Amino acid sequence: MPESVYLKDNSKKKLTNLREDSRNSINLLANKKLSEVLRLNESLLLFSGDKVDKIEENNLFEFYSDNSISTHNLVGFISVNDLSIRIGSRFSDENDKQFFLQHMLQKINKINLLDLKSGASNEPIWEQILYMFFPVLLRKAYHQGIFKAYQHKQYNDANIKGRIDIDRHIKYNLPFQGKIAYSNRELSSNNPVIQLIRHTIDYILLKGYQKLLYTDNTIVTAIQTIEALTPDFSRANRIQVIAASKRIVHPFYTEYEPLRNLCLQILKNESLSFSTSKNHVYGILVDIAWVWEEYLYELLKDKSF
Repeated sequence: MPESVYLKDNSKKKLTNLREDSRNSINLLANKKLSEVLRLNESLLLFSGDKVDKIEENNLFEFYSDNSISTHNLVGFISVNDLSIRIGSRFSDENDKQFFLQHMLQKINKINLLDLKSGASNEPIWEQILYMFFPVLLRKAYHQGIFKAYQHKQYNDANIKGRIDIDRHIKYNLPFQGKIAYSNRELSSNNPVIQLIRHTIDYILLKGYQKLLYTDNTIVTAIQTIEALTPDFSRANRIQVIAASKRIVHPFYTEYEPLRNLCLQILKNESLSFSTSKNHVYGILVDIAWVWEEYLYELLKDKSF
């Protein structure tokens, strides 16, 4: 049976009635440097801006023999096995509303509650975090160029430039009318990665976060480019697109793998679910100190500070 644990940043809490399997799941993450946890779990994402305070060299959290946990400057959610760990702001109540954290994130992402579709602002904060950081990762990936991958393409015309497909040729071109059925492997911008991003954009728009995607010129250009590259997009193909997603190991397109992981979390609604794979860890963590600094900057930037 799934179990949930709620914590607050920079706090210590003793967990009562903790199951043994949950304790084992916590031990997979506890008392380890955040950098190590992130390296071993690619589906666990961290957002800390351009801070240089080496937050990744700190432990994710400490777990003691009396079942108490000490947290640091991180908020977010982590799911491992049947355990869901929520780390909220110490200035908020123990629930998924997290009004102050929500307010700060909306402020630094320049989101106005009145701009959101009815009901969007009432989404749990953990789900909103996924949407809010999608443009951040999209911008980083887009700066590396549009991801391209080799795709198997099928043609049926007179301009043969690949391997002749005898079965298809017999099926479609008899009696002969001047066309040849053939296939070719070619580098394409319309591939499973770009399709996954397109589906994520569509999903976020359906959730009512249009303002989130259309306040930055770079993001607008990236979205328009991706839409133009995927003329065969169909919402009905979402499950197949998710299933076709594979880890990106390209040495140049390094920013696309974090974006791919975030897209999968959004489309699978993993912010509100439990891991179905043994010892598989996923989630999203945010440096609350960075959020606070960005929030103060947005408040004071027009006041000559």
